[in-house]
Amino acid sequence: MRSAGLIESVRGAFGGYRLQKAPQNITVGEIIHALEGSTSLLDCVDSGVLRSCGNACSCSARPLWLKLQSRIDEVLNSTTLQDMVDDYMAQIEFLNKKG
Repeated sequence: MRSAGLIESVRGAFGGYRLQKAPQNITVGEIIHALEGSTSLLDCVDSGVLRSCGNACSCSARPLWLKLQSRIDEVLNSTTLQDMVDDYMAQIEFLNKKG
């Protein structure tokens, strides 16, 4: 994640890692790409790398996989780390009110 510019290391007794950008400026897509690479469900829908599939032109399921991949990428690239924190805090608050 450091090479992707998402975190930086801090030396010293109170050192560790910290975000290089504000949480609202880091998307889940950036994090997943830094950790895992591609988010593609299948090789034939990988937008970053052209993969050859002998059945790609005649595969009746490929349009569905492409639509699903597009929606997955849309959600990952529009959800920030801050959104995840906010959603988690709202969930905790809700559970505390119920309990």
